[in-house]
Amino acid sequence: MKSRILLFSVFLFFVVLMVIPFDSSGHSADIYEIQLSDENPVVRRAAAEELVRTSKGHAEEVLPLLVKALKDEDKHVRRYTAMALGTMGKPATGAIPALIAALQDEDVTVRAKVAEILGKLGRNHTQDVVPALIAALKDKDPRARSKVAAALGKLGESAHKAVPTLIVALQDEDKGVRRRTAEALGRIGKPAQAAVPELITALGDEDKGVRRYAIGALGQIGKSAQAAVPTLTQLLEDGDEKIALSAAIALGKIGEPVEEAISMLIDALQTKEWHIREEAATALGGVANSAQGVIPVLVKALEDEHKGVRYHALEALLEVDTLEATKAVEEFRKKD
Repeated sequence: MKSRILLFSVFLFFVVLMVIPFDSSGHSADIYEIQLSDENPVVRRAAAEELVRTSKGHAEEVLPLLVKALKDEDKHVRRYTAMALGTMGKPATGAIPALIAALQDEDVTVRAKVAEILGKLGRNHTQDVVPALIAALKDKDPRARSKVAAALGKLGESAHKAVPTLIVALQDEDKGVRRRTAEALGRIGKPAQAAVPELITALGDEDKGVRRYAIGALGQIGKSAQAAVPTLTQLLEDGDEKIALSAAIALGKIGEPVEEAISMLIDALQTKEWHIREEAATALGGVANSAQGVIPVLVKALEDEHKGVRYHALEALLEVDTLEATKAVEEFRKKD
């Protein structure tokens, strides 16, 4: 009997929401406040779950309710609340202090979701968010640590203060954490140059995913990763084609004109995957000034069917100081 009453109350809640949508008077917000305060956790879960769908565009009405719900005694309510804040987008920045506090939540799924959202919202609030994520990188659960590392990566260069802690995390026992850590260091880019020795070590990681992210990170760090050139050159002979191509791309971005790598990059411009062609064009731009035969290839890439590839080829040519490159750029701009 109790279960029937409960199901009916949840059903009635959704019916009321359909009849009374959000309006300027905040009527629906009042309904959510009532439901989020209900003594039955299932009712509160239903309200929080519905807010995942409806909170966007109504931050002013529901943000205070969501901040309060982050402390709900039911973990499912807290998780749905965090998800609702994530879908809300930029207006949810007002909840950042509450989200930072929620990094200490007793439930790992809540901590992981909160970390993910802080990675989306924290770019303009790094003074508070980055230190909190650095501390959370020591979470006892690898699921949370992985999400924290990924969040730091999303913050890009602004997370540069996390580099020392991320260097330590490259030794994490969990391969998922090591993958996200290497990826994060790459996204931080040049400010992560202190991690180059550890990233070189990671090129020998037992996990293929870690090796690929470490290669990518070294390429994104760029010229400051010169120490990795010998090892990356060896990886051009790797039996895994993806590893070998990743090494070639990294060498190009570092600016090392290794003949075999250049040949692989030129071939990569013919692949069906447009995102690989983009990477190849960017990498070739790194060696165009010092390697023969690269500029004509980049000029031809300006005619690629994919706009992104054309853009990357253009950006690469803009870094080349030759008459041929300058002329190609001028002609491209006239046509575009």
